[in-house]
Amino acid sequence: MSGAFDLEKFLGGYHDQDVYFNQPTQFLHNLGDPWFLDRYRRNTWVLGTGWDDQCLGQNQHMDHLMNAKGIPHKLYIWDTFNAHDWPTWMRMVQEYL
Repeated sequence: MSGAFDLEKFLGGYHDQDVYFNQPTQFLHNLGDPWFLDRYRRNTWVLGTGWDDQCLGQNQHMDHLMNAKGIPHKLYIWDTFNAHDWPTWMRMVQEYL
């Protein structure tokens, strides 16, 4: 579901190897190992966000990276008010899980 994939703004610019491997928008871009990519391709991935979600751009970027790596997934952009909040997330859980 909707994600904040760029952690550095939460960490005040701090960056190390742990941060790198917990930001899929960084490590996925550089990932070329077929063993790992095969495992990513076996999962079911859903990116659910809304047009007014502050994470919309990050989800669209993740969609682009996953497409480039051939990782099957779905990007759903909800047409809802206040999409980055619990009422919408609860509806998403019912829809996607």
